[in-house]
Amino acid sequence: MGITKSDRKVLIVVVAILVMSSSMFVAVNAFYFSKKTIHLQNDLEGGESLWVHCKSKDDDLGEHVLRTGQAVQWSFRPNIWGTTLFYCYVSRGRGVVGFDIYGGHASSYAQCGAWSARWDGIYYAFGRTDCSDPASGGWGGAVSIP
Repeated sequence: MGITKSDRKVLIVVVAILVMSSSMFVAVNAFYFSKKTIHLQNDLEGGESLWVHCKSKDDDLGEHVLRTGQAVQWSFRPNIWGTTLFYCYVSRGRGVVGFDIYGGHASSYAQCGAWSARWDGIYYAFGRTDCSDPASGGWGGAVSIP
């Protein structure tokens, strides 16, 4: 008893589905689980220092005091559930501002990676270097650190 014509058709369909699904898995894996890098730079004028404290549920990146032109940067791989969240608290000496820097409320600009602290707020860039889009409401709204 050999393989019938209908068995061959089923086998071809199964193999095609397996090949397509593995290709899709590789593409999705490369996009969603590739290493992400976040860069937050102090672009305050006049030599003003910036206090930065970034963390996630699992990783506390510590506190940093950045002079003008200095930056903090880290890389990570998002979790498989797509729930990775990094958030930061920053201060220029007049209150503390908190914001999601990756994931959470930052989902629409999570791919940005480049952030800039300026005199009027925190800015992000969509793959640009000018960081012209505001990501926070400015320095006016102080929040408490949990």
